[in-house]
Amino acid sequence: MFPLTQSTLSATLKKLYLPVAMGLLSNLENIVMYSNPLLRGSIPESFSKLESLKSIDLMNSGLGGKIPPGLFALPNLRSISFDNNGFTGKIPEFTASPPLKKLHLRNNFFSGSLPPSLMKIQSLSSLNIAGNFLSGSFPAFENSTLSDCVFTQEYGQTNEFCCSMQEIIPPPCILLGCDRSC
Repeated sequence: MFPLTQSTLSATLKKLYLPVAMGLLSNLENIVMYSNPLLRGSIPESFSKLESLKSIDLMNSGLGGKIPPGLFALPNLRSISFDNNGFTGKIPEFTASPPLKKLHLRNNFFSGSLPPSLMKIQSLSSLNIAGNFLSGSFPAFENSTLSDCVFTQEYGQTNEFCCSMQEIIPPPCILLGCDRSC
């Protein structure tokens, strides 16, 4: 393990990959590396070992690939901001019940259906998954704490959910184009 005197790592990287060794920083609480368009590669699987991690902000970077499933199982994670990247595959299941308040995955290339575990996170207050290629049945919405949520957008790539809006989408959520039944 590496001793870490600060619990936040903030950097502006150019033409670099996220180092696998970052997963050894056991006291790391925050990763703030947003707006790094020349950052390449994917999130290393070793990030799934950062049990002290509370916040990870990699939005507006050049990252892609699949998100390691273990990242969404970190016990202290409160904020994930991965907007405007090239992440692919399914959104991983939340196998633990993290104190997650913010999940922003807007404008990536996620596909498939939403994991049912996502809608069971009671602490979630901000959710933005617009601008992906998500589809299928919209899971039953069990969370009443959302104060900011966007599921679809009017332009560009958009999700195509089938659902009954009146039954599952609480205000102030935005879900456009959900007019077909499953």
